Amino acid sequence: MPNESAPQPAKQDPRFGARQRMTYEERCARNLELLQQYNSQIIVPRSSEVRLMIRMVYPLNKAVAKLRRLVGMPLTVSEVLRALEPLKAWQEQATAWLRASGGDFILTADILGNSAAERSELVRHRDAHVIVPNADEAKHVVETLIRMDKVLVMLRLVSLETIESDGRLKDALALVEGLDWAVGQLCQSTRMDYQSPKRKGRRGAVSSGPGAAGPVQPVAGQAVRPVGADTEQREIARY
Repeated sequence: MPNESAPQPAKQDPRFGARQRMTYEERCARNLELLQQYNSQIIVPRSSEVRLMIRMVYPLNKAVAKLRRLVGMPLTVSEVLRALEPLKAWQEQATAWLRASGGDFILTADILGNSAAERSELVRHRDAHVIVPNADEAKHVVETLIRMDKVLVMLRLVSLETIESDGRLKDALALVEGLDWAVGQLCQSTRMDYQSPKRKGRRGAVSSGPGAAGPVQPVAGQAVRPVGADTEQREIARY
């Protein structure tokens, strides 16, 4: 049984051979099963940015697991670490954004709200996502998105004049672009097909032509794209 639910779960219609979305009851039952698994994470995103990014976590989770399986043979630990650099850089930028928004408190475990009562209530929500991370990298991204969602909801409660002069919403958009690019790079390096939720209907978030662009310049002015990333990914893609 797969250890994660798809953002838009579907089932096969025996009459027409068409794929149909799960009903609310079916998805709720599926989420309840996943919630029982060790290390499961649950989120009900309320901000538009996190609703988009949580859909990127599903291919990210699979790509990171595939990279982990390649450690030792045929790839060295150093090669896999270099392939994970785009994600690591994004995580650092997201952590800096959170610290600037909510201080060190926003980075504590308490903010995740992982009590049994809260999880049981959230899992029945129509927009609930239950993810079982295959590796620590995916777990950290999900936890970061839970924190970001709380901050983004609170930011939109202040006056419009304050929002206009506050650069955090603009920086959050840069983080959406950065995660989309990082996931595209990971999927490309593992020969996985990635359909960016930002570009519905287009295959692959990473362009290979001369006009290909990296992520939007992130918070604090650091580039997420690591030096030598393209060369390293071409090497991994051979396996």
